[in-house]
Amino acid sequence: MADPTAPPRRRRLTQKPAAFALGLGILAVPLIPVTANAVLPDRDWSADAEEVTPVELTTDGGEQVAVDVMDGWQIIDSGSSVVMHADGSVVMIQAYDRMDRDPAAVAQRLMRANRLEGVSAALDGGVISGNGATLSGDTCVAVTTDTTGTCAFLYDDDVVVSVIALTGPESQGPDIETIAGLISRETQQ
Repeated sequence: MADPTAPPRRRRLTQKPAAFALGLGILAVPLIPVTANAVLPDRDWSADAEEVTPVELTTDGGEQVAVDVMDGWQIIDSGSSVVMHADGSVVMIQAYDRMDRDPAAVAQRLMRANRLEGVSAALDGGVISGNGATLSGDTCVAVTTDTTGTCAFLYDDDVVVSVIALTGPESQGPDIETIAGLISRETQQ
């Protein structure tokens, strides 16, 4: 009969290779954006954002969202997204087709996708509106390894607009209400 006070017998680890591969994967995922940023050429920031105001973002389904650019900010317009940069702050705005999906579920999915790019976000319970009455949504907070900021997910019946504003500790970027005020959408007929 076994002694009940004896310590349990150790079992051999049978999944060492799988655990090792999983550990390497967990370590490698955050390094992907850093490595890509080091290898890719420098971004071509526009010198004068006033020449392109407003920027028209177009979703894959052809829906359009207008974004006014803040004075003195440099931009990269990628069609369905725009990145604005000035004084240590970065604002990323992306437009997506809603396609009758629940906007809260789309926001959660976008937050997971952003986490893979190094931006962690969590909803903070706030509510926000864009310029005009058509876009409204939820606010959130966002952090990276060296920046903090705010974010929002604005939506109407046709689009979801993701807004992330990040700034380093040495500067203070625009608040999310100011950025949301730059985003507008005409009522579709």
